[in-house]
Amino acid sequence: MRHRPWFVVLMVLIGLLALACGPAAPAAQPAAPAPQPAKPAAPAAQPAAPAPQPAKPAAEAPKPAAPAAQPAKPAAQAAKPAAPAPAAKEGVRLIHGTSQLSSSFGIYSAALVKLLNSKIAGLNVTLTEYGSIVNNLKMTREGKADFAMGDHTIQYLAYVGELKGWEGNPQKDLRLLWAFSTIANAVILSERENIKSVNDLHGKSFNPGGQGTSAEVVVTNALDVLGIKPLYLRGTMSEATEAFKNRRVVGFVKASAPTAVDPLVMEAKTALPVRILSWPEDAIKKVQAKYPAYKSIQIPAGVYQEEWNKQPITTWGSSTSIFTNTKLDENLAYQFVKTVLADKEEQALAFPALKGLDIGKVTMENGVVPLHKGALKAFREAGYQIPKDLVPPEAQ
Repeated sequence: MRHRPWFVVLMVLIGLLALACGPAAPAAQPAAPAPQPAKPAAPAAQPAAPAPQPAKPAAEAPKPAAPAAQPAKPAAQAAKPAAPAPAAKEGVRLIHGTSQLSSSFGIYSAALVKLLNSKIAGLNVTLTEYGSIVNNLKMTREGKADFAMGDHTIQYLAYVGELKGWEGNPQKDLRLLWAFSTIANAVILSERENIKSVNDLHGKSFNPGGQGTSAEVVVTNALDVLGIKPLYLRGTMSEATEAFKNRRVVGFVKASAPTAVDPLVMEAKTALPVRILSWPEDAIKKVQAKYPAYKSIQIPAGVYQEEWNKQPITTWGSSTSIFTNTKLDENLAYQFVKTVLADKEEQALAFPALKGLDIGKVTMENGVVPLHKGALKAFREAGYQIPKDLVPPEAQ
C-alpha cells in the first residue's frame, strides 16, 4: 500500500503524457493545412506575374503617342489650303461694268462674262449695268467695278486729267486690256434744216450724243475747239431720238459701226429725211491739235443707200475697249487676254463685227493708254509688236 501512490502518480503521468502526445498530433494536422493557404499565396504571385503585362501596355503607350504625332500632320496639311482657300473654294469674284445691257456692246459684255467664267477655273464674274462709259470709268475708279466697257477717247482724257469734272486729276492708274471695235460718231441731221456744214450748228438746238457717252464728250469738245456753240439738249439716246422726231432738235449724234447701217438712224428716218454730216479736214486738224488722241474715221461710200453717202463721210472715230486699272491681278489680266485671243466663235456670235477681226491688231493701232502688265505679257507671247506708248511704266 505504501507504493501505490507512486503507481498512481506514475499512471497519472503516463496518462498526462499520453494526453500531451495525443493532442499534439492533431495540432500538427491543422498546421498541415497552413501550407495550403500558402498555395493561394502562389496564385497571388501569379497575379504579380501579370503585373508586368500591364507594364507592356505601358511600354506600348508610346505607340499611341506616335498617332498623336500623326494628327499633327493633318494640322500641317490643313494649313496649306488655308492660304489659297478663298480662290480655290469660293473662287475669284469680280464685277464687269457695261453700259446698256440692251445695246450691242451690252450684249458683247454678256458674252464676254460667260466666256471668261467658263474658261478660267475658279473665276466668277458678275455683269453690272452702269448706264454709260463715263459711269463705268467712275465705278472702276471707286472700286465698284474691276474691269469695264470703255472708250479710248474717254480713257485718254481721264488719263491726262482733261475729262470734264476730273480736270487736273489725271488717272494714271488706268490700264487697257484690249480693244475690239471701231466706231463712228455720226452726226445725224434733218435734211429739212438748212445745215450744210458743222458751222451751221451754231445756235441750233442739238443733242451731242447720249448723256455720259463717248460721243457726247468727243463732239462737245470738238465743237468747243471750233468755237461752235449749239443749244445743247442732253438726254438718253431714246430721248434724243424722240426730240429729233418731234423737231425739237435739228440733229443728234449716234455712235455706230462705220460699215453697217445703224438701226437708230433708220428709225429716225421714218419721221424725217436724214443725212450724216461730214467734218472738213481743216476742222479735224484743228481739233487734233488740242486733242491728239482724237481720231477721224470714214463711213465708206454706199453704206447708206442715199445721195449724201455716194462719197465717204468723215467723222470722229473711237475704239471700244475693255479697260481696268493697276489694281487688277496681273495673272488674271494675262488670262483674260489669252482667253479672248484664243476665242474665235463666242465673241463673234454676240458681236458680229468681231468675225475675222484681229483683236490684237486693233488694240495696237488704237490704244491710247498703257496696257495692263498682264495684258502686255499676253500680247507679247502672241507675237504682237507693242508700241512704246502702250508699255506701262511698271513694265519698263
